[in-house]
Amino acid sequence: MNQLNSNYLHDLIDSSYKRNKEAETIGKTHGLILNHDLSNSENKVFVDNDNNNHVVFTGSRKVGDWLTNGSLALGLEEYTPRFKNSSKLIDNIKKANPKSKINVYGDSLGGRIAEHVGDKVDNVITNNKAVGKNDLFKNINSNQIDIRSGSDPISFVGAYTQKGKGRKITIKNTNYLNPLMAHSYKNLKYL
Repeated sequence: MNQLNSNYLHDLIDSSYKRNKEAETIGKTHGLILNHDLSNSENKVFVDNDNNNHVVFTGSRKVGDWLTNGSLALGLEEYTPRFKNSSKLIDNIKKANPKSKINVYGDSLGGRIAEHVGDKVDNVITNNKAVGKNDLFKNINSNQIDIRSGSDPISFVGAYTQKGKGRKITIKNTNYLNPLMAHSYKNLKYL
């Protein structure tokens, strides 16, 4: 995957937390066009010059996301609207353009959602991916790259229990005393 660039990843994840107008501007700086019809507060869908799709799943930001996090902790994530909607979104993209590649990205909860659709897409990049009961000792697919801040408490368990052919990258940073900063996607600048 040639998109393992710290500025690109930071900007894509940042765009997922923005309104569509702001996300559109961020995408344009990387030659991406925002698909307004498929983008919302839970994900942003971009198309590149080769007609490939880049889907970014947002981390927790709404009250319902904390319910999804609780379901994830209990191993019930597949029953939540966020997880169901992510699968439907990927299916819709495939139906609309079956020959295009689909790359997915996600931060925190969004990273776990990106992993959830990993069997349906070409590439997955997660950042400080949330981990739940069903994720312990899970095998990661070869099309997946998990990036985590070395001091991030949220992704810690997955980093040490998950195996497989996927790639793991740990960012060394200096946020050991501040768990909120350690979990921030802004640490991608140290990649």
